[in-house]
Amino acid sequence: MKGLPGLREGFTGVDASKPWLIYWMLHALELMSVELSEGDRSRVVSTLATCQDPEGGFGGGHGQIAHLATTYAAVHALAILGTEEAYRSVRRDDLYRWILRMKQPDSSFVMHNGGESDVRGSYCALAVAKMMGITTAQLTDEAADFVASCQTYEGGISAYPGSKRTAGTRSADWLRLRSLIKSMWST
Repeated sequence: MKGLPGLREGFTGVDASKPWLIYWMLHALELMSVELSEGDRSRVVSTLATCQDPEGGFGGGHGQIAHLATTYAAVHALAILGTEEAYRSVRRDDLYRWILRMKQPDSSFVMHNGGESDVRGSYCALAVAKMMGITTAQLTDEAADFVASCQTYEGGISAYPGSKRTAGTRSADWLRLRSLIKSMWST
């Protein structure tokens, strides 16, 4: 609970990871069945709101560019809070338009404007869209085809088509993506 009011000076180097730090702390507290006060919940919402880019998505901190990974962390942190204030703090229309701008012609998603595209982008984009109730055919169209094109000869999944599977991209990633994409058509 000591980290909730504010992090010590030594953490300034990870300022670009603010949504991740908040998500990890909230998740740990949730696993330990620790209830946050209404004031703490509201403070988390306010802090994450400062990370929200005016054009959609969340950056790592105030004034930083929106990135799919930090958007994923911010949305999950807000979901853990589970309050109406947390849900309403996300500008869903802007978020949807931003995620759609991250979608590439091959149906992959870049992590940020001008950034790299790989299966992480696909997972983050689709998971966030699903959690926020903003999935559409335009967003999900051919996303499964891109992920399938990343499958390697040994059955694993690589970061992008034609590359080799790495420790960071495992068959479990493929199963999670496949399950997520399938669930989008069942709702």
